[in-house]
Amino acid sequence: MTIADHHGVYFIHEPLYGGDLWSLSRESHVWLVKSGHNEALAQAVWERETGDYSATRGVSLFNASEVATDSFYSYLGTIDDHHDELSAETPWSAIHVIGLPMQSVEPDRVSEELGVQVTLTQNEDGGFSIRRAPG
Repeated sequence: MTIADHHGVYFIHEPLYGGDLWSLSRESHVWLVKSGHNEALAQAVWERETGDYSATRGVSLFNASEVATDSFYSYLGTIDDHHDELSAETPWSAIHVIGLPMQSVEPDRVSEELGVQVTLTQNEDGGFSIRRAPG
């Protein structure tokens, strides 16, 4: 897989996200949990943005549930809808999850919510990645 074939998406469940949202949103689309802090970060990105909505870059905010994993499971289908083969030239190949421990999610439920077989890999700062299983 070449870099051009890679379509990564970020799901960030940190109310006080401290990373460089502008840079991250230039290389991948970011789904960021809504909070006063994060809304200000997203607004700054939107003000600098020069293009229309893109499945491969930008920022979308989502509302948190009381239980973080409930938010995670409920938004997986939405993320897939916005970044699958029907919505993007290259469908998502990885969803990078930040702010949730891999041990808190069930791989079978992730596959069920996305409608594809996936593997989970703990290789992310503060989280893990979801990758489509080959085949």
